[in-house]
Amino acid sequence: MARRQKETIRAVALAVAAYADRVFLFEGEDPGSGEIYYRPIGGAIAFGERAIDTARRVVERDMNTELIGIRALGVLENIYDHGGYRQHEICFVFAGAFADRQVYEHDTVELTEGDQVVALGGWQTLGALDSAGAPPVLPKGLLPMLRSNAQAGT
Repeated sequence: MARRQKETIRAVALAVAAYADRVFLFEGEDPGSGEIYYRPIGGAIAFGERAIDTARRVVERDMNTELIGIRALGVLENIYDHGGYRQHEICFVFAGAFADRQVYEHDTVELTEGDQVVALGGWQTLGALDSAGAPPVLPKGLLPMLRSNAQAGT
């Protein structure tokens, strides 16, 4: 059983950009278990800020480009352990495109906060994410949501 950090629910906005059969995800590592995972770029929704505006803000801040053509994909509830602590999030998931077309030409993109590189992001095919041994895509439920939207052509 994981320790409890705070008994609060965190509201976050996640931004997913898709290109052909690929989606842009960053690679993270759980500091407690060392498990590698993939997750879309995103961040905490500030008080008084709309979730869609958070998605825009985080992409601009961390990737130095705009998120355009934004549409809501859905909402996921995420209860998980990270770094030995129990976490609880409500995730507003948005799809869009990067305004800077050069992002699509690179396999790996640095995600920054200020002058510091905080993570590496890259393009992952939906098929590769299903392969044995592939890192999990978080939050749980995101991969089926992405597949459903890809099949619907949205």
